[in-house]
Order: sequence, then structure tokens, then C-alpha cells
Amino acid sequence: KTYIGPLAMRLVAANAMSLDDPLGELNEKYNLGIDLSIAPEAANVTVKQILTMSSGIADYLHVPYTKGDKTWASFSDYWQSEDRKTHISAADLINLGLTGYPTNGSEGYDGSYSNTHCAIIGLIAEK
Repeated sequence: KTYIGPLAMRLVAANAMSLDDPLGELNEKYNLGIDLSIAPEAANVTVKQILTMSSGIADYLHVPYTKGDKTWASFSDYWQSEDRKTHISAADLINLGLTGYPTNGSEGYDGSYSNTHCAIIGLIAEK
């Protein structure tokens, strides 16, 4: 998690993205597999907002999670109580975080740490 900021800045230096690039544009450019229909406004979230944890995108660990006919209060509860070996892709974790967007009703939220933000930068770097 401590490498996400420096990694993002290396991507900026390599002209792979800029701090002002919106998530929707990067999703298309790199075929990230993020389902922005879950929260269409999140397409306008910039890399800078992602890096400063101010995008309004929820932490995927803290949103409700459903698998089959069972629902947990959060993905974290599911992961801790069920099968920790369950594979879930970065795009699926990001999509889960989008179900909680916006966390305060607007973009520009000065929020707390979010694993979803780290997953977004990591997925961009993978591509």
C-alpha cells in the first residue's frame, strides 16, 4: 500500500496517465473491466482524487457483500468468516467499492483510507 503513490507518479512520468485523467477514460484506454454503470458519476473521478482518497469511492472492505442467497454486513465480514482462499479480481473489488459511491453524497469527499483506491492504481499499473 505504501508503494501506490510512487507507482502512480511513475506512471504519470511515463505518460501512461496524468493526475487529471478521469477514471472513465482510463477504464476505456486500458480495458480495466470496471463496471461504471454501478456509479456512473465515478467515471469523472480523477487520478488525483484517487491518490488523495477524496474520490467518494467506498472502501470495498466496508460495503455489504452478497454471495448466493447469503448477505454479510461487509466484504470484510464475509472474508473473515468464510473462505479466505476465495479469489476475487481487482476489478470485482473495485466494482464492490463502487456500490458504496458516493460515500458522502458528492465527489470531492475528504475521506479516510480506501483499499479500493489502491486497487484502482494497481489495476492501471498491471495494464
